[in-house]
Amino acid sequence: MNKKAVPEGVAFFYAQHFPSEHHRGVVSDENYFSENSNSRKVILILGNRLESIPLTHSSMIYKILRAGVLSALLTIASKSFAQQGIDVHHYDFHMMVNSLNDSLNATAQIHFLATEDLDQCTLELVSADENGGMEVLSVSRLGQSVKFEQLKRQLVVDLSLQQGDTASIKVAYRGVPKDGLIIGQNRYGKRTIFGDNWPNRAHHYLPVVDHPSDKATVNWHILAPEHYEVLANGILKEVRPFGGMYKEWFFEEKQDIPTKVMVFGAAQLEAWPLEGALPMKGYAYPEDAEHMKQALSVTQDVLNFFGEYIAPYPFESLWQSQSTTRYGGMENAACIFYDERAVDNPKQMERLIAHEIAHQWWGNTVTEVRWNDLWLSEGFATYFTAMYLEHQYGTPALIAFMKEGKDKVFNYKKQFPSKVVVPEVVEDPNKMLNKYSYYKGAWVLHMLRQEIGDLAFRDGIQQYYQTFAGGNANTEDFVATMESVSGRSLKSFFYPWLMEAGLPRLSYKVTYDKERKESIVTVRQEQQNLTSFPLELMAITFEGDKIYFSEKLSEKEQVFRLAVGEEPNAIKLDPNGHLLFELAE
Repeated sequence: MNKKAVPEGVAFFYAQHFPSEHHRGVVSDENYFSENSNSRKVILILGNRLESIPLTHSSMIYKILRAGVLSALLTIASKSFAQQGIDVHHYDFHMMVNSLNDSLNATAQIHFLATEDLDQCTLELVSADENGGMEVLSVSRLGQSVKFEQLKRQLVVDLSLQQGDTASIKVAYRGVPKDGLIIGQNRYGKRTIFGDNWPNRAHHYLPVVDHPSDKATVNWHILAPEHYEVLANGILKEVRPFGGMYKEWFFEEKQDIPTKVMVFGAAQLEAWPLEGALPMKGYAYPEDAEHMKQALSVTQDVLNFFGEYIAPYPFESLWQSQSTTRYGGMENAACIFYDERAVDNPKQMERLIAHEIAHQWWGNTVTEVRWNDLWLSEGFATYFTAMYLEHQYGTPALIAFMKEGKDKVFNYKKQFPSKVVVPEVVEDPNKMLNKYSYYKGAWVLHMLRQEIGDLAFRDGIQQYYQTFAGGNANTEDFVATMESVSGRSLKSFFYPWLMEAGLPRLSYKVTYDKERKESIVTVRQEQQNLTSFPLELMAITFEGDKIYFSEKLSEKEQVFRLAVGEEPNAIKLDPNGHLLFELAE
């Protein structure tokens, strides 16, 4: 993509910003943290470590103060601050897009906390070259220019701060995004502009800390041609004419969200309200609007199920749009984008909608603290899609969905026999978008549900969400929550499924004891690393009756005696598809 010239007449945007009476959400660092109640945080210093937690997370604060130890802080802290020496609390983006070329003109106001003594603060932003990128024009603090240096992928700002200080800087910049903000044409040849940040591509057009551990609130002020519809994270606060041929759209998101789901979109779209208790809209290309309306009609059913099972929907609004982005669906916070061709497959579209809406709880509100734990986002969204299908269509729908996932896991294991769900090192987050993160992760939850029972599983899910909502969590946090709720040690359950390669491989043989009228079933684990799990067996009589038995498999080889009465016609392992294993030939 070649860099394009800035069109005449729009350079004022980054130089002058908006008229002062329209400065919404742009506040100085002196008043931001005292007046914006959604971003006020408690600063805690334990030893040589400083953390902050929103005042709204009172349960977290109480737990830390009660424990008074670093381990408690590490378990439930809502941020990870090691990356840049700053903890961003709020972004305020002002952007202008046009219908003539791919140029972007913008300012960003960034409010943050210094988590260590600093002479400089660093944000991520891809610099301009002959192929595109962002050129920083100025950086200021409290209206005064600040020295800065723009590196290939970083913006380094001279700023002397002590640990615990708060600051606010304003970055003015322009350019043509190389990635992240996808500017192009849809399948009907019409111009579209959609944010596509996952996993860490936001910094191609936004100066940010581009990591899921640093979550923040965000305001969007988008200047777009008047014939465009615009959508973004948060509540739509105002739309007003600007300069005759443009409109300014102002969105405000009060919940802390990671940059991977912090986006806006602008295109010629048909918009319509969706039925429900909160502000909701659907968006589609005019040519596909009727199909999209039908597809999105399930939205309230999905929200109702997740809202009852997990917790109330965490955001104030929900926008869902057909789009031109990289993935089949992208779970942007309260602003979901679906691939433009997804609407062509109604059956898959319902699953996709459920998956992306599930992410509003898992990934957007409770966010993995590191890419290694992506299954806490994708595995959860996948399994909650299965649970939604179970709720809507019954147990057969759940079994069928999990069977599809099992086949995908088996195929992935054949291609990558050494892969695990939670690797120790992740060099490229994109490679975590694999069948294990989605489907093996979902299977872990499915088997956990069988292991501890429906009630404990639901209680654990709700407790985990309540504890980490608005912040970050890792696999150890989830395991600890489930152990606490179930009253059991579950490390021997989780570790083999998440940290070890391969899958259980079972063989079995059946004999019949005529004197005791028992079927003798010998089950053997053929894989090297043994796994412990409950095993259901089913005896089928010659009359077609089914008798179920529940056992516990934990040894290399175990013998189960089943009181079946007369010799059965067949014995089957795991008849209802509760376990992820291969059956040896």
